[in-house]
Amino acid sequence: MGEPAPAPATCRYLDWDSHFFQRRIARLLPTRLEPQVMEQALDWCRGQEIDCLYFLAAGDHPLSSRLACQHGFILVDTRLTLERDLSSLEIETVAPSGDAWVRDWQPSDIPALSDIAAHSFTQTRFHNDPGFSRERAEALYRTWIETSCQGYADQVLVVVDRDTPAGFITLNVHAGQSLGSIALLGVAQASRQRGLGSRLVSAGLTWLAAHGAVRAAVVTAGANLPALRLYQRSGFHLSDFSLWFHKWFSHTTGPE
Repeated sequence: MGEPAPAPATCRYLDWDSHFFQRRIARLLPTRLEPQVMEQALDWCRGQEIDCLYFLAAGDHPLSSRLACQHGFILVDTRLTLERDLSSLEIETVAPSGDAWVRDWQPSDIPALSDIAAHSFTQTRFHNDPGFSRERAEALYRTWIETSCQGYADQVLVVVDRDTPAGFITLNVHAGQSLGSIALLGVAQASRQRGLGSRLVSAGLTWLAAHGAVRAAVVTAGANLPALRLYQRSGFHLSDFSLWFHKWFSHTTGPE
């Protein structure tokens, strides 16, 4: 089947996801649903032979979550948004500490960063959904860090431990909003519990503030307690939560 017919205002066909996972994937756009909207979206998905439909439900709207469960969606992730103010952050140069320091990424870092990414994000909705293979879920994050280095992110900082890339943080500044964001943060398993994540966050916040951001935001999985503790120690507070649901349709042949 080719490209889908124009979607109703409630749905969007996701070209990148569909190509990457080799499934026909769409997203349900509203975060707060009524029964009629749900029925309209599902009718369109069935007509277009959509394999998987994503739905991000507002955490404070129980009806949306009930409707999702009643229509065969599975809960795959709790999405937490944390923010902190940067207006009073002192911009500083992060000096080397012991055997570790933070610097801009270099092309030679990419193989190591790709391996770190593949093994750092194992509590995401793609790992939690049996419809996606673990191999493809890992490949998604390999691709994400590689494209971040190639310009998808405004900046990628790398923490070097004993002359080896041991972690990364990807950063964006959103023009016109005075908002900076952390998209990905990963530390190699062998280098954890040594404060490298905190060094990356500190360097990342300094970079965002130096580039005009007065607020910083990050999204993480509710089950990722180490990340939550790290961001809380770094001055972030919870600003929003929502729930990721996926629905697989009966014509789908099964997991990858």
